[in-house]
Amino acid sequence: GLLGLVLVIGIQELSMNATDSSILNTVGMASSFAGSLIFSYFSDKVSSRVLCLISSIIVMITIPFSIVGGKLWFYALYFLGISARYIVDGTIPVMVTQIVPYEQMGAYTSLRMMLMTAGSSIASLAGGFLIGNIPSFLLFTIAAGMLLICVVVYYLYAGICLRKKSA
Repeated sequence: GLLGLVLVIGIQELSMNATDSSILNTVGMASSFAGSLIFSYFSDKVSSRVLCLISSIIVMITIPFSIVGGKLWFYALYFLGISARYIVDGTIPVMVTQIVPYEQMGAYTSLRMMLMTAGSSIASLAGGFLIGNIPSFLLFTIAAGMLLICVVVYYLYAGICLRKKSA
């Protein structure tokens, strides 16, 4: 949810105008394309667990530091960070299919999406109140850190489940 506020924070922190937000929107669409393309290329070459972990580390590095430079720096790191987030968004469902039994997949996915949507909504609402009251770097670090924690839990749990299946 907080990562969805990147544009709002960019507008406030970097005094972006309508043209800048159009550029950022284009950068966001390009990052979606790039992240999906990278995911499709690496999905059969690297395990989903490793791809997800590396991508979340990239988000952790790029998104908080996107706000410490000028607009061009912001666009570049936003592109890298959001591309990596799209890779995370692609790898988590793949890991889920590897660890959740087929018969439970529908219910699990429904519950996971409900919780993810609720969490994102609450984080966006809270973030809206926090913008301007706490440093944006800290806000981005919290958001990226929460993503990293989520991914590490998936990474570890999927590893345990995959070891049990192969044993």
